[in-house]
Amino acid sequence: MKVIGGNVNRGLWSSNPEAQVDALFNLALQYNCDLDLHLDNWDSAEAFTLPYVAQKTIEYNYQGRVAVSHIASLTHVSDSQAQDAIQLIKNADISVTVLPTRIKLTRVAELLEAEVNIVCGTDNLRDPFIRYGDADLLKALLLLAQLTGYMANRDLERLWQTISNNAAKMLRLPYGINVGNPADLVIFDAYSIPEAILHQTVRLAVFKSGKLVAGTMQGKSLTVETASLGLHTLIL
Repeated sequence: MKVIGGNVNRGLWSSNPEAQVDALFNLALQYNCDLDLHLDNWDSAEAFTLPYVAQKTIEYNYQGRVAVSHIASLTHVSDSQAQDAIQLIKNADISVTVLPTRIKLTRVAELLEAEVNIVCGTDNLRDPFIRYGDADLLKALLLLAQLTGYMANRDLERLWQTISNNAAKMLRLPYGINVGNPADLVIFDAYSIPEAILHQTVRLAVFKSGKLVAGTMQGKSLTVETASLGLHTLIL
């Protein structure tokens, strides 16, 4: 999959965001690429290009091929504007990546309720923007749960989809333990999804294309077929 990236933020610098979006779509169409935009990463309604991106996605029949990160300004527009924008995102089949280390997030709960494809990411690492972090999605997921107030088991299980099924959908990758799918998986030392998140449980094994590449069991005699025997495991 080929991807063109962009950063559209009227609040951060003087620009014409609509013209930027048009140029990015023209490039994507010309080279048959998906689009991944850092969008509206601003804590006011001043930067609110999200509806325009959604409209253009529908206009160019690019549903399912556009992802946006941040969209923080969605929190700062009126509720009616936000609901209209969320419906547009849903209609355009745009994936939204939320980055918990930003702390001030977009309307995550409302987007989830609207069944928008939400993905959890880690944002910048060890730089002037985000001084901490280590790209561990399990840590990011715990922070997302804390920031959104999602505490019940069913809510944590729902959030888990943001680093599994939803992420695969955004990347247009086959997902799940099915014949013919790539043998890419992570085995956790946990009985359940809530336990894995709350206990930040150990990764026993990480497989890439069927090969053990990381985890506490690396170096031991272990294959995909035997990985879960005798263990209480959770597979991602």
